[in-house]
Amino acid sequence: MDDSFWDDIKRRQARLEELERELAQVRADAALVVRALDAALVLVNGLLIWLPEGQVLPSELGGMKQQLDDALEKIGVRKQ
Repeated sequence: MDDSFWDDIKRRQARLEELERELAQVRADAALVVRALDAALVLVNGLLIWLPEGQVLPSELGGMKQQLDDALEKIGVRKQ
């Protein structure tokens, strides 16, 4: 086998290592997003609990809450 074969192997190995580093960063970033989403959900649910009994959410907030519930159901976080 000639040198170009081994050079190609080395380039591919370097690219694989680069992709592994990028994947590790994506995983770390995803963990931050999940932590932020979790904190936001706790906050939203806490605020909803403190609403006076019988108070109706404004339509735009009710719609956003439904969109959030739908999205969470789609990713398997919450079952309706």
